[in-house]
Amino acid sequence: GWVLSVAHFALVNEHALDALPPRDIRPVEDLPRLDYDHSAMIERALLALRKQYLDTPDPWRILEHFTLGELRAFHERIDPGTHLRDTFRRVMEPQLIEVVDAPRTSGWSKTCNCSMRSTVIPSLLVSPRRMACSRVSPSCTNVPGNRGSVPELVSRATQSRSR
Repeated sequence: GWVLSVAHFALVNEHALDALPPRDIRPVEDLPRLDYDHSAMIERALLALRKQYLDTPDPWRILEHFTLGELRAFHERIDPGTHLRDTFRRVMEPQLIEVVDAPRTSGWSKTCNCSMRSTVIPSLLVSPRRMACSRVSPSCTNVPGNRGSVPELVSRATQSRSR
């Protein structure tokens, strides 16, 4: 007869696993050889997960507050081929907001305890491809074609949505 194989994947905080009863949970790298096309299914799921995290800080919302260093370490656990440090900062920083009253954590960015910008309005994520300025700065209003800084745009959008 025919057999249908279906795979589902989820990304969970490893600390949440401590509360569960012991199971046969292991890192993807430590999986034994699997029968049929199951290894290929896991590989496709891993590629899909890595693609989601390629240009987005935390689409699964695993982290709450973090420094850029902590975010990069998290990305390296998902994909060891993560962007180089400077490129990572340029790609991720425009999509983050600084949280001033967040508890200070360690990391190579001591000036930015961050949270995801998309918690404000998901449709207003500013990807590096759409940014008019090449370097991240508090305000890019002097750049031709730009209509204000990211915080100004988010502020305007939240005001218009509340009306």
